[in-house]
Amino acid sequence: MTTRYCTKLNKDVSPLDVCEHWRMSKLLKQVGSAQGPVKRGEYLMYLIYVRVKEQEMLDKGDKVVPKNIAEIRNEYEKEHGSIYLNL
Repeated sequence: MTTRYCTKLNKDVSPLDVCEHWRMSKLLKQVGSAQGPVKRGEYLMYLIYVRVKEQEMLDKGDKVVPKNIAEIRNEYEKEHGSIYLNL
């Protein structure tokens, strides 16, 4: 990221700039906390694989109806089990 937009100053600023008015969002504060299930890396790679294959078909001019996330999850779970890690 080379710049970000400051809504206080109404201009682009360096991503390294610090502002006394800046406050971390509630969602960002939760990053790293152990809340919620964690998806398996294998599932995330499978998801990428499916999307790349769809894009390759589109690039070749094939007609493709992209699968929705529920379809991809169901396929993965039938073949490999849960998409979540057991922590």
